Amino acid sequence: MTDLVGAPPGASLLAVMQRAENVPLLVIELLQGLMEENLVTTDSGLADALADSEVPERFGASIRERIMHLSQPARTLVQVAAVLGHGFTAQNAATLLDRTAAELVDPLAEAVAAHIITEGSELAFRHDAIRDAAARMLPDDLRSQLQRDAWRVRIASGEPVLAVAASVAQTALTADRDAIELLHDAALGLVTTDALSAAELAARAIELMAADSCFAQLAVDLVPVLYAGGKTTVARSTAATILSELPVDREALLLLSIARLETESSFEEAIRTCDTALALDGVTDAVRANLFAVKALNYANIGRFAELAATLELAASAAIAAEEYGALATVEATESVLRFYENRFDEAYRLIESAEERMAIAPGLTPSHWLPEGLWRAFLSSSLDDGETALSIADRNLAETTRRRDAPAMAFWMMLRSRVLLDLGRLDDAKTQAEAVLAIAGDLQLGDFADATAGYVVFRVALYQGDTAEVERSRGFVKAMSDGPGLFKVGRWLSAIAADDSGETASALALTNDAFATLRDPIPSMATPADFGDDIDLVRISLRAGAVDRLPTIMDVVEARAAANPNNALAVGIHHHARGLVERSTDELRRAAEALRGTKRPLVLACALEDLGLSLAPDNTDAAAAAWSEALGILEQCGALRDAGRLRRHLRGIGVVRRPPTSTTASGLTTRELQVIERLADGRTTNQIAADLFLSPHTVITHIRHASTKWNVSSRRALIERYRAQN
Repeated sequence: MTDLVGAPPGASLLAVMQRAENVPLLVIELLQGLMEENLVTTDSGLADALADSEVPERFGASIRERIMHLSQPARTLVQVAAVLGHGFTAQNAATLLDRTAAELVDPLAEAVAAHIITEGSELAFRHDAIRDAAARMLPDDLRSQLQRDAWRVRIASGEPVLAVAASVAQTALTADRDAIELLHDAALGLVTTDALSAAELAARAIELMAADSCFAQLAVDLVPVLYAGGKTTVARSTAATILSELPVDREALLLLSIARLETESSFEEAIRTCDTALALDGVTDAVRANLFAVKALNYANIGRFAELAATLELAASAAIAAEEYGALATVEATESVLRFYENRFDEAYRLIESAEERMAIAPGLTPSHWLPEGLWRAFLSSSLDDGETALSIADRNLAETTRRRDAPAMAFWMMLRSRVLLDLGRLDDAKTQAEAVLAIAGDLQLGDFADATAGYVVFRVALYQGDTAEVERSRGFVKAMSDGPGLFKVGRWLSAIAADDSGETASALALTNDAFATLRDPIPSMATPADFGDDIDLVRISLRAGAVDRLPTIMDVVEARAAANPNNALAVGIHHHARGLVERSTDELRRAAEALRGTKRPLVLACALEDLGLSLAPDNTDAAAAAWSEALGILEQCGALRDAGRLRRHLRGIGVVRRPPTSTTASGLTTRELQVIERLADGRTTNQIAADLFLSPHTVITHIRHASTKWNVSSRRALIERYRAQN
C-alpha cells in the first residue's frame, strides 16, 4: 500500500481499506479507485482518506466487469445468490432458481474459480462489495421480488428469524402478514439484547401494517419495544391509533404500557392514563394490580401524600390477590420512597431490597430496565451518603443498557449518575453527564424526569461554578418547572437558590413558600429525591429574610430525622449545622463539621466550615482562617468557583491571601477530555472511545464539544491537529 500511495497509510485510510478485507486484488482496485477520484491526501508524512470517503465508482465497475465475463449460467447463479446474503447454501440457491442442486455444480465451480464465491462450511461471496455489485446488476423490480422470495426460502430452510429479519424489513410490501409477523417475532426476540435494532424492526412492522385494524393485536406487543429503542413518537402514535380496535383486556394492557411510558415523561399524564384504564369493565386482576402500582408510583413522584397512601393500599391488596410479583415489586419500591421521607431509613432499605428480589422473579424484568423503580436503590444510597455504592450501581446498569443499545434506559441511568456525581462534589463530571442526557432528552421525550434530575444538576452546577451564562440559559426551563403541575416545587426551589445567590432576599423567601408548607409531609419539598443539605439553604434564606417564625418548623424536621437515624452522619451533621445557625452556636457548628467530615458530601461539609468560620472570626481569626482554608481547599477540588471566591473574600477580610490555583496542565482540558481527544487522534470512533472509557457515546460527544469550545475549534479534524501539535 505504501508503494502505491507514496507514504505510509494513516488511520483513516486503513479504516477505508478494511472494506477490501485483505483480498489483494480488491485492495489494489479500491486503492487505485480512491486515488483516481482524489480521495487520498498526504499530510504529516501519512496518507489518509478524506473524511466520509465512499467506495469509488471504479471499484464497483471492475467487479461488474469480472461478473460479466462469466458464462450465462454462472452469472445467473451469482446474481440470484446475491439476494440470499453474504453466505448461502447451494440448496437455497437451487430453490430460488427452481433448479436441482446438481444443476448448479458447474456454474458454482466457475464462480469459485473466478474468485467471486468461496467454498467452506458454507458458500459465501468473497467480499460484500462483490455481492452488492452482483445484486445491483438485476433490474430493480426483479431484484425486489427475488429478495422477497429469498427470505421465504431462508425461513423454510430453517434459518433463525433474526437472521432473516433485516432482509424482510428492507423488501416486504405493505400488509404482507407473513412479513409483519416475522418482524414482530424478531423485534420481541431481539429487544432484550439490542433494543435499538429491535425498535427499528418494530417500526418497520408498524409501517407495513398501514393502520389496518386486523394487525392491532400485533401492534400492542410492539409499543414497549418501540419505546425501549427510543422511538417514543412512533410508540405513542401507534398506541393512539389502535386503542379503539382492541378488546377491553388488551386495551387495558396497552394503557398500562402507555402509563409506564408516561411515568418517565409526565407524572400527571401517567396518573390520568391509569384512571382511564381502571374505569374499564373487564380489566384482569393482574393488570388492575399493575395499574394501581404505577398510579401510586406517580403519586410518589409528584409528592401527593394523601393519594399515595390510599393508592398504595389498593395496589398492595390487588397485587397480593393476583400474585402479581411485578406489581408487588413496584408497590414495595414506592413504599420504600415513602419510608425514606418518613425518616425510616432502615425500613426504606429493607423494602427496596425486597422489591428487587420480587423483580428478579417477575417475568420480563431485569434490574437495568426496571424503570424508574430500579433507580431508587441508587438514589436512596446517594441521599443517605453512600454515593460510591450509588455510583457503582449506576455504572453497572449503564454498561448493561449501553451493551443492549436501549437508549431510554441508558438515559435514565445517566440521569441518576449525574445526580450522584453532584452529591459527591464532582461538578465537572456531573455537568458533562447531565448535558449528555439533555442533548437526547427531547428526542426520547423524557420530560419530567430529565428536568428533575439532569436539568436540576446543570442548574446547581452553574450556581456552584458561577456560570452566569448557563444560569441565564436555564432560567426558561426552571420557570417551566415552576409553572407546571408536577415539578413546581423543584422549579421554585431552584429559583429561590438563584435569587438568594443574587441577594434578592424577599424574592428568595417567597419562592420557598411551597417548600415550607410541605416540610413536615413525607414527600420531597425541594429537590427530588430530597437533599438534606437543602435544609441549610432554607435556614439561611429564612434568617436573611428575618422569617424567624419558620425556624422552629425547620428545626423540628431536621431534629426528627437525626433522632430517628443517629448512625447517619449526614442527618446528624445537618441537624448540628441547622442548630448552630439558629442558635448562633459555635459549638454546634463544630459538631456539624466533625460529623460531616465522616461523610462523602464535600460541598455540604464546606458549607458547614464556612459558617463555622463566620462564627469564629469575631473572636478567633486563626481558628476562622483554619476553617475557611479547609473549606476553600474542598471547594477548589470540587470546582465550585463561585463559592471558592466567596471563601477567599472571607480570608482576605482577616488578612489571609489565598490565590486561585493555576491549571496543572497546559491543555486547559480535564483529564477525561484529554483521554477522549487522545483516542480520537488515534482514529477511534465515538463508540470505540465510549467502550474504552466505559462511557456512553453521548457523554463522549459532550466531552468533544467541551474540548472544542475550550480550544476554540469547530471540527474534529482541528481538535486532533491541536492535540497532535501539543503532544
